[in-house]
Amino acid sequence: MVTEHRIFFALRPEIPSALSSVWEAAHALGWRTVPIGNAHVTLVFVGKVDDHGLRCAAERAALVAGERFTLCLDRPGCWYRARVLWLAPSQPPAALGALEEGLRDSLSRTVCAFPESIYCPHLTVSRHATSPRGFRPQAVVWQVRRFFLMESYPGPEGVRYRVLQEFALS
Repeated sequence: MVTEHRIFFALRPEIPSALSSVWEAAHALGWRTVPIGNAHVTLVFVGKVDDHGLRCAAERAALVAGERFTLCLDRPGCWYRARVLWLAPSQPPAALGALEEGLRDSLSRTVCAFPESIYCPHLTVSRHATSPRGFRPQAVVWQVRRFFLMESYPGPEGVRYRVLQEFALS
């Protein structure tokens, strides 16, 4: 039997409760937020892979040499058509872009090819927002020391994410 996995690579805050003021700001405006345990900044979305593809993705990610960096999420915004409220870095650190690019390059050698796209790092806060108007949370700053291979799976309360593997940054 072939097992299928829906995977992606992401950054996760070391202490998810550090995001509570952001979630409270969204709740104060009446928006339903994503579960705080799902909070992440996607680096690379891979999609569906079998067990072999999962092993290859983990092996390729282990070859990526990234540096630790500070991530400051301080710019709120909204994708209106998708109704996604997010928080993004106004000045993405160079190490973030290098990590994303390194992962894409390494993964494209064996796992899958990626279309050309512009990387837009962001933290999804709500999938039910209509505008960022009034959403002015405090900036969230965290030290990024590692990145994660994540799996998305359906649960009774919606999509959940689980960590499959973590990779240290130097």
